[in-house]
Amino acid sequence: MHLLQEKEKSSGIAHRPVSANETITALQVLYSKIGASNDIPKSTNERISYFNEIWVTMYLRNNLCPGDVPFDVIINKFTEALVHGKAERKGNNMAAIVQCFNRWIVNEKTRQELYVERDRLYPNSKPKQLKSESGINVSDLSVSEIRSRIEGLQPFMSMKSVQDLKETYEKELKRRE
Repeated sequence: MHLLQEKEKSSGIAHRPVSANETITALQVLYSKIGASNDIPKSTNERISYFNEIWVTMYLRNNLCPGDVPFDVIINKFTEALVHGKAERKGNNMAAIVQCFNRWIVNEKTRQELYVERDRLYPNSKPKQLKSESGINVSDLSVSEIRSRIEGLQPFMSMKSVQDLKETYEKELKRRE
């Protein structure tokens, strides 16, 4: 997006991003699975344009959508949520699908599932785990161990490094909820 915006500024010409063929296919699968195939344009060019516009609106220029999760992970989970009734839509047009997507994507549980799936499918994209003061990965600790460590930090909360460590522990607890 940043490169596209820079190109637009330097050339003075508006450019529209184009989605990959896999993206078009994934969006067609979504519409097919929710029984909305009749709601998309019939001509191939119009259909590609329609799906490209959904992709731009739903993912590329959507500040609610996490930029660190690939679209294929997001669209597959969203399609699954629609089919299983975990996300409710009020129609099959572009606005209804995007609004449903926005309500679904901001859910904290949804975000967690997306990151877990991203880490499973793209292990090289997985962020490095934070090490605790003893060199143990925070993710290796049990919930009770983390809570115990947080309680043990209370007398030292005036120190910035202790506050940072507590924040690390609390983020890990929140991630597991």
